[in-house]
Amino acid sequence: MGINKTMKQLIKVGFVLASLATLAVAAFAGPVTGSWRGIVRYDASKLPAESNANHEKLKAQNVRNAASVHLSLAMKADHTFLLSSGSPNGNQNVVGTWAQSGNSIQMTFKKGAKSETDIYSVAKDGKTISITKGPASLVFFR
Repeated sequence: MGINKTMKQLIKVGFVLASLATLAVAAFAGPVTGSWRGIVRYDASKLPAESNANHEKLKAQNVRNAASVHLSLAMKADHTFLLSSGSPNGNQNVVGTWAQSGNSIQMTFKKGAKSETDIYSVAKDGKTISITKGPASLVFFR
């Protein structure tokens, strides 16, 4: 998996997590509307093992790249969101809509001509929203 593809997946996961964070706060700790900050966690141990030096270098680079991503999530009262990410590779914004059911937040956004939906989990205390896809996790905090 290339670095750019991995970063795009991490950003996508970030957007999804942002949506879940908003829903979690609404369900457990009051309104989820407002600003959230996020991080990307990348667990290279979840990738298949290969005895290839280039593969190992790529895994290490992906871990470093994930640590350099900065995420912010704005959850709005009209059930829209703006997820912004910044990294040495550039900045990206994703907009969409969100809905909450219990401790799950459904975030829907456009990916090209298609709509895509991710489901985030809200912590019981309502202080974090997260999603994990493969080796990458997005976690949002107030």
